[in-house]
Amino acid sequence: MAQRPQTVKVIMDLAVEEQQHKIRLEAAKAGEIVLKEEEVGNLGIADYVEDVKPTPGMSYTELLVLAMKKENRSYRLYTDLAAIAQNKQVKEMFLRSAQEEAEHKLRFEFEYDLTTFQARTLKK
Repeated sequence: MAQRPQTVKVIMDLAVEEQQHKIRLEAAKAGEIVLKEEEVGNLGIADYVEDVKPTPGMSYTELLVLAMKKENRSYRLYTDLAAIAQNKQVKEMFLRSAQEEAEHKLRFEFEYDLTTFQARTLKK
């Protein structure tokens, strides 16, 4: 439903990454898990911006807010699932998925910072 090419690209990139999550979950189910572990930063922007509803003509800023919020919810879901997982491999797979969601959110937060906060500062 997005109309701006830049918005469509962000949505399509995110869809590809989410498809990779599905592949990883299927691989975990089959017993083929590959993990990497590293700390992911957090700007905390998603915690302070208001929720937005998806609309056909939403702005790029609104899309970024929506994406940050969704990635943050996905992060919490995977973290919660890892906390209750009984199997070590399943727990690690959920933690890795949580890490990827945190990386996605951080990328959207950086983009939001660049396009929203810094753009306002440069105009002053």
